[in-house]
Amino acid sequence: MENIYHLTDQATIEEEARQWVIRLDSDIHPSQDDISALRQWSQRSPRHKAELMRISEVWDDGNLLAESPAADAKQAEGFFSGLSRRIKLPETPRWLMFPAAALVLMGFFVLLSPYLMNSGQPDHLVYTTSIGEQLTKTLADGSTIQLNTNTELQVELDNKLRKIVLVRGEAHFDVTQDSARPFEVHAGRGIVRAIGTAFSVSLEQRDVEVTVAEGVVALATIVETTTLEESASGTPKSPLKTTTAQRKPPKNQELKQLGLLEAGQTATFSGVVKEKQHLADSELQRALAWRSGILAFSNTPLTEVIAEVSRYSRLTIEIADPELEAYQIGGRFKVGEIEALFDALEVSFGVEVNRLNEHHIQLLLASK
Repeated sequence: MENIYHLTDQATIEEEARQWVIRLDSDIHPSQDDISALRQWSQRSPRHKAELMRISEVWDDGNLLAESPAADAKQAEGFFSGLSRRIKLPETPRWLMFPAAALVLMGFFVLLSPYLMNSGQPDHLVYTTSIGEQLTKTLADGSTIQLNTNTELQVELDNKLRKIVLVRGEAHFDVTQDSARPFEVHAGRGIVRAIGTAFSVSLEQRDVEVTVAEGVVALATIVETTTLEESASGTPKSPLKTTTAQRKPPKNQELKQLGLLEAGQTATFSGVVKEKQHLADSELQRALAWRSGILAFSNTPLTEVIAEVSRYSRLTIEIADPELEAYQIGGRFKVGEIEALFDALEVSFGVEVNRLNEHHIQLLLASK
């Protein structure tokens, strides 16, 4: 991912703004993709949004009129009512139709406000995948999220922060650079912060695993602290005489910085960093191979292989013979094609695949 953004010249911005106005000034209602693209374009820089509003102020029947701050009320009313009919928005309230030259300046902004992100209210989105499903979404800021199997996350975007809450599962984030709005992924008590980078985050119980493909991310954890007043109060002797607030005193939360991760590094953490290592290029590719629908293994214990493939299937796979647990497995398998793994185990590793029923598989040594 390239984190260098070249400034767009003014003439290009003007032309792109004209094209947006032409697209909206039509008989076709803008789609959700159009709205998302418009939000993204308008937020590239203050010049983009300013030019969009400038062009819209003097737009009439596809032609640019002379800019005139003293436009009369009739022109303002005709522009506003005509454009509202063409882009099929709800009927304009009568209070907006009072003659005023200021309508020329504000009319199109009012019309566009349903499509442009409201600076005071964040966008709230929820994305989920079922077992075996993967999903890729592009956010309004241009960042992309790829959800792995059985994953749920929440997205909150506003003008100060881009916040993702990973409820469960695993996701990869390719972040558009925006130094004014950090990109944070909250998983359990862990927080991963970036500006422009690419990384994956998975949540398993309380542990958070982060793998960085490009750039640098910062790790932090939420720590609950008890105030001196709370510590001195101790446990109430008679709960029946205490209020709810006394029985459950509020906790103060602090952020504890846990350090940085660079490209090629992976770490598992919760309250502290439990494991951190640098991955060779081949190891990094295997760790992120799921993004291409591939599960890749190299000298991986069979227990870990089964745990990984089970995430993509509703089958119960049991290693019934303890001697098999330490078997080292290598290979590449497509997500969801679990039968290919069973075939490889039988042919190359001397494993017997015993199908107890359509939902339960046992793995045994073939010699037994």
